[in-house]
Formats: sequence, structure tokens, C-alpha cells
Amino acid sequence: MNKFTPGPWSNPKNHKGVYGGRNREMIADCGVSALSSEIKEANARLIAMAPEMLEALKTMTMLVTLKYGNLDKDVWEKIAEAQALIAKVE
Repeated sequence: MNKFTPGPWSNPKNHKGVYGGRNREMIADCGVSALSSEIKEANARLIAMAPEMLEALKTMTMLVTLKYGNLDKDVWEKIAEAQALIAKVE
């Protein structure tokens, strides 16, 4: 199992870094590329949301699995895909 810095993570406005953990340390620096500042900031915002998106995805897959046992095969394939992505992170 991979361990990652526990959330929540944050991205201060107009900043290219992502901070997290108990001491609010920088955990990702999106400012070290040739991309525009706008793209770097957008990337940092997306990365900062990762812990919340992971929890939402885990909850969604659990609820759908529990509530709807008779969904079409393609829906179950997407749920299995989401569960595989969750497993890669955890």
C-alpha cells in the first residue's frame, strides 16, 4: 500500500505549490516547468483536490455497489475501473 501525505491539501490563491500534512509542508511544486503561470496554478489546484476526489470516488463506488445490484454490465465495468484506480492510490 502506498502512503501519501494525508489531506486536506491546499493551494493558496495565485500560488504554484500544494501544501499538506500536519505541518502544512509543500508536497507538490507545479512552478518548475515552462508552462504558463495560469496552467501551473490550475495544475496545483487540481492536485490539491486529489484527497477529496479520492474520498468522493470511494464513497460513490461503495454506494452504487450497495444500492444497485442489477446495473448493466457497462456500468459495473466503470465501477470496477474506478475501484482499480482507488487501489492504485491506496
